[in-house]
Amino acid sequence: MADRRRVSAARGPGRPRGPARDLRSRALTTARQLFGERGYEATTFELIASRLGVSRPAVSYYFDGKRQLYGEVVAAMAASVDEVLNRALAEPTLVDQLRHLLEGLDREGVAAFLTSSATQSHEQNDRCPAQHDIVRLIHGFASTAVRDASQRGELATSGDSAAVADMLTAMIVGTLSCAGPFGEISATAVVDGLAAIVHTPPITRAMTRRRAADRRRRIG
Repeated sequence: MADRRRVSAARGPGRPRGPARDLRSRALTTARQLFGERGYEATTFELIASRLGVSRPAVSYYFDGKRQLYGEVVAAMAASVDEVLNRALAEPTLVDQLRHLLEGLDREGVAAFLTSSATQSHEQNDRCPAQHDIVRLIHGFASTAVRDASQRGELATSGDSAAVADMLTAMIVGTLSCAGPFGEISATAVVDGLAAIVHTPPITRAMTRRRAADRRRRIG
C-alpha cells in the first residue's frame, strides 16, 4: 500500500498513466482536427479527451490552457506547411508547383483549419500570431514561384511580378478556405484555372496598370 501511494505521489495530481509523449502527441493531433472541424470556441479539453477515450485531466495536464494548446497546434501546422511549400517549389513548372501545393496542403488539413480560422475574432487571432505565419508562408511561396516562372518564360508579368504573386496568394488561400466547407473543389481544376489566368497577358497587363495606379494614388 505504501509503495502504491509513493508511485501515485511521484506521478503527481492529474498526471496520466502511460507514455507521456505519446498521449501529448495524440492530443495535439486530435486538437488540430477539432480546431479545423469546429473552430476555437467549440473545441474544448473535454471534447479532445472524449475523442481520445481518456479523462479531461489526462489531456489538460500537458497544457497550461487552450491558448497554449492552440498555439502549439498552429506552430506545428506552419512547420508542415513550410515542408509542403519547399517540396512544391522543387517541381519543374508553375502548374506542377501549384498542383503539388494544393494537394499537399489539403492532405495536411490546412483547408479546414483556414476556414475555421476565418471565423475567429481578431482577439483570438492576435493571441496566436503564428496563424498569420501560414498565410505569410504561402505568400513567400507565391513570390518565389512567380519570380522563377518569369525567369523560365512561363509568365508575362510585364515586370510586376509582385502583383501576380499577391493575386496568386489570394487565390490559393481562397481556394483552401472554400475547400474546407464545400470539400468538392478539385485541385486539378483550380490549378488549370490559375494557370489559364496567370498565363493570359491581358490579365497581367491590367494588373500592372492597376498596381501602378494604386501607387500613384498613394504617392499623390
